[in-house]
Amino acid sequence: QSINGTCTIVLSTLQDTETAQRRFLLTGNEAYLTPYTSARTAIGNEFANARRLLSASPEQLARLSALQRIAGDKFDELEQTIGLRRAGDNSAAQALVRTNRGKESMEHARATIGEMQQYERTALAARQSEWLDAASVSSLVVLGGSGLLLALVIAAALRTSRDYRARQTQLWIRAGQMGLATRIQGEQLLETLGNHVLGYLADYLDARIGAVFVAEPERRLRRIAGYATTETTCSASLQLGEGSLGQAARDNRVIHMHDVPADYMVIGSSVGRATPREIVITPASVDGIAYGAVELGFFRRVKAEDLELLSRVSENQIGRASCRERV
Repeated sequence: QSINGTCTIVLSTLQDTETAQRRFLLTGNEAYLTPYTSARTAIGNEFANARRLLSASPEQLARLSALQRIAGDKFDELEQTIGLRRAGDNSAAQALVRTNRGKESMEHARATIGEMQQYERTALAARQSEWLDAASVSSLVVLGGSGLLLALVIAAALRTSRDYRARQTQLWIRAGQMGLATRIQGEQLLETLGNHVLGYLADYLDARIGAVFVAEPERRLRRIAGYATTETTCSASLQLGEGSLGQAARDNRVIHMHDVPADYMVIGSSVGRATPREIVITPASVDGIAYGAVELGFFRRVKAEDLELLSRVSENQIGRASCRERV
């Protein structure tokens, strides 16, 4: 509770007791004295609280002591008039009221309270001015520190996000490797193996067309499996080094084509035909020797993690499976 609040309560209490006095003098009804009776105790508590609040302000403590004396004089006047009315001497009680003793006490109380409240407002304004001066001096330091902290938080968030995405990517790649390993385990014919490889990769990577070729004698490559291909869209065989796929197998390197020619590979259905947006050709090799190649076509942009997965499975899984089945 603030000192302004205490002053307001004290003034309101004195006014309530004065009202109770006048009603009792007019009617003689003791019920009207309830505010007066409770106020004598309550106002003492308010003054005690105010002294604790003003312990560091000698000027305000002096004004509070003056206000307490005024309140005491007011209660003395009330007690005298009430005592006369209870004794049946209403004329004497009214005469005491007409001396304006109580009115003067109330005026002194209002003046003293006004001085106390004005002092508090002035002190508050001074403290606010000091705070603003201190704030203006430190604002640049705070701003600079906040900017540095924000930069550090953003950097940490970006690093955390980057690390999280990297972990998720590696989990996705490992899941793809494990899934493919399940599809190609066991003894399988080359054609069955190729279809299993294409079916899994097309589903996992969202590829729309694809083919698997294996190396044969006389430096040729034979298509053993196709996904969404036809004889007109994908050759049944080709020479090692012929076309992009033959080149990837001969050089044992991944070829990633971004701008696919309109007639390079066409995906057709009953409702239309379209050319893939990007093509990825990866050799299926073991110990640097290409035993075949996998070609996939995408309508979407191929991401780095797609290429990493294809690179891992082509050498570690597809290449070894192809070599094993041929043996």
